[in-house]
Amino acid sequence: MSRSLNAGLNWILFSGGRRQGTLCLFCRHQRSLQTSSGLRAANKNPSLKASPAQKPASSPAAAPDATKPSSDAEKDPTPKQLSRPLGVASAPRPGENSGIDPRTLQQRRDDFVNYEKHIARRKELTAKISKPYFRDWSNMRHSKGKSFLAPQTLIRSTAALFFPNLQGRTLLPNPATPATDTTTVLEGKVSIVSLFSSNWAERQVATFTSPQHNPALHDLLNKADSQGLKTASSSSVASTSSSTITKSHPPQLVSLNIEPNSLKAMLIRLFLPSIRKQTPREQWDKYFVIRRGFTEDLMAALGVANAHVGYVFLIDRACRVRWVGSGDAEKWENEALVKGVRRLLVEETEATIAEAEVTRRRAAELAEETARSTLEGEKVGQDAAAPSATNVASSGG
Repeated sequence: MSRSLNAGLNWILFSGGRRQGTLCLFCRHQRSLQTSSGLRAANKNPSLKASPAQKPASSPAAAPDATKPSSDAEKDPTPKQLSRPLGVASAPRPGENSGIDPRTLQQRRDDFVNYEKHIARRKELTAKISKPYFRDWSNMRHSKGKSFLAPQTLIRSTAALFFPNLQGRTLLPNPATPATDTTTVLEGKVSIVSLFSSNWAERQVATFTSPQHNPALHDLLNKADSQGLKTASSSSVASTSSSTITKSHPPQLVSLNIEPNSLKAMLIRLFLPSIRKQTPREQWDKYFVIRRGFTEDLMAALGVANAHVGYVFLIDRACRVRWVGSGDAEKWENEALVKGVRRLLVEETEATIAEAEVTRRRAAELAEETARSTLEGEKVGQDAAAPSATNVASSGG
């Protein structure tokens, strides 16, 4: 009897039974120590206590950017109104963003062993690799890829940013240089710039600029081209001769075909003759095929959220971006574009009148100064001739 009792106690104490009641005394004591130590730590530090109802304070939400893709934009694919100026902060200069590395071998070696530049390049490559390859194509199913709605009015000149300089080849058969700067074409003129990288995007920008979709725009362009920029107020025009007004440049249409892929760029060069046939001859020097220089930073600055979507920029004579449209044009967007062009024509006419007035005042001041110096010279000559005449008279006497 005692032998069986001892066997049962040994089984209970040391066999490690599966039920909680059959645990050995040592395991029970160890578990109680762990539980009590955890409770003491939680009482000393209340933050360790579990509180599922308590939520961390959320930071104030920033205003959504309509030009940047986000998870909220994927959940709600409706395009939002453009809420910020697009462009770069510095004025464009010819030669910028050519895509050619001007560094010497020594400079490249120094940059290669520079740790900070290495980290910056690593972040750039990481962002490029992490971007889904088919993201732009998948976003095309929402509103045909329209990134944002165009503003209903022009962006103020004081708040507008600049359109960057790009280099590309035009449709001219024998250009003087292999690459032409867009700034030399845009500067000093009101320009409607179409930016696209595929036939789909080219058809989208045509909904803004083609005569079939926007005849009012072409009526305005033809009228400005034939009659000059006589769109200012009658009082302003009356104070300036018509010859001064007609010296202003009419608005122009500029096309930028962006193609970073080497193979596709070669195919475009092979089909340049067919593109010339489809493009009016007067537009050959305003159609650019851009191979390099249009970086990810410039795309973000210009609001190009989808590389397969077409974008239209209204640029003033100082290369500032005053209006932007994307995707297929709405009827009210075409009307806003026409109103914006008309307003920029008024601003250009007023600027031309102001420049003519400044030139006239400078010419009048220069003529007055010349006459004054001539009179002073004649007076000095007369004063110098009077003593000599007196000496001659005294010597003759």
